[in-house]
Amino acid sequence: MTSSIVTTTSSTTSGSSSTSSTTSTTSGADTSSSTLSTDTITGVTYSVVTSPTSCFALPTPTSLLSKIPYADDAGTGLDGPIDFYFNPDNSPAGVLGASVNGSYYAYDISDPSQLVIILPEGELAVITTQGVTIYAADCSSELSVEIDNFIDQIELASTNSTDVSKRHRSRRSSHRMVRRTETNFAADIALFDICGNPDTSSPVVSVGQSPCALNAANGGDYLFTCQYPGANSDEAACEATVSKDIGYITGGPLGTLTNLEGAATVLAIIFRRQALAVIAAIFDAPAVAAGVGALALAQIILNTVGADNIASTICGIMHKDEAFVISVDSGVEIDNIATITAAPISTLSATITVSANTDASSTCSTSATSSPTGSCEGGATCGGYVGCGDNPGLDIGECFCGTDADGNGSCSISVECDAATACSTNADCGGGSCIIDNCCGFPVCQSICGNAPALTKKNSRGYANGTMFSHGIWINGSFMPNVG
Repeated sequence: MTSSIVTTTSSTTSGSSSTSSTTSTTSGADTSSSTLSTDTITGVTYSVVTSPTSCFALPTPTSLLSKIPYADDAGTGLDGPIDFYFNPDNSPAGVLGASVNGSYYAYDISDPSQLVIILPEGELAVITTQGVTIYAADCSSELSVEIDNFIDQIELASTNSTDVSKRHRSRRSSHRMVRRTETNFAADIALFDICGNPDTSSPVVSVGQSPCALNAANGGDYLFTCQYPGANSDEAACEATVSKDIGYITGGPLGTLTNLEGAATVLAIIFRRQALAVIAAIFDAPAVAAGVGALALAQIILNTVGADNIASTICGIMHKDEAFVISVDSGVEIDNIATITAAPISTLSATITVSANTDASSTCSTSATSSPTGSCEGGATCGGYVGCGDNPGLDIGECFCGTDADGNGSCSISVECDAATACSTNADCGGGSCIIDNCCGFPVCQSICGNAPALTKKNSRGYANGTMFSHGIWINGSFMPNVG
């Protein structure tokens, strides 16, 4: 489709009504253009394109985004809170919104090279350092307004305009810039191989995707300091993104546009000038100036409260009660030991048998019924255990007589019930004994006494109160044998 291109050049002298102009007509696409020169802004060129080959659109329409309002009494003129938009996966969308005088404006602030305003009737305005382009709501046409040295001219022309942010700059000191505080908690992890040997494979403990810091290691016992929600959490990533996006506005859009209220005033003047006014009205261009003015009001709140404070509040709401899995990676398997929605108040303890560590089975005894000197004859059951073997006694990790799955007496080492491997035959235990009728209440694998190190008392920290073992229970800091 073709039509005429009409190019008009005009100049207006300040304080004079005289105007000179020239007009030329040629054949081409559906485009009209005009160059204006006013006493305020010079070098203004506009063009209108119908059925443009491309049209700007948000990556995800705002109708598909969720939003969280941020309310603060620092700003005046806004109808309500500033809305922060989030993608369906709860990540920040780089879009905020605000209403002024009953009209709602949304802003795409994800790209520092441009400021995108979604106008109340659906038109989109893209402001760059070269000027403004407005797209019709249905993308059927576009209005492009180019201005020589756009940002410099706006800043110069708006020098005498009142800068809203300056009026409130003294209020910034009343808000301390802070980020979300991580909450530390301790995790005590005991690792054993399938023979009951301490596993010294230097495990990695993580809260979600955030690794914990190893404080101490003693054999197979590891003490970590973890943080909730963690440096690599979605909430932390959310805060970093929202804070960055806010900084784009508070630092001046496009890098140098520091006086948004002045810019709104200048844009309003441009869109009212001569021939451009009629076309500007068709594209609702005056709303662009109003939208920049609304952003100036929002800028007050963003500047006053601070990017980090707002990001912490908004992202804290978005990710409230988010569950985090605490995992232990031994290098050969990953075990999830807990799911938390808040930092544990007390030390989080876990004992893990690394069942995937098949190399450990080669160190176990191959005889399920063999016993060292002082072995058992007929075995025993919970309530009647006696000590035996190289480490006789009835304390944690000592050897005692039990009855294996074949009905033979076996002198083996006690195990913690929660970490024990259930069994039905001696063959299930990789060279150990399947001890039946024990205090755990189900048959468990135990290492033959003398073939594996004993359990420890986890130094002075002790086990959790009520921890069950195959030959007793841990109560109030001490072990009580033969209590199931």
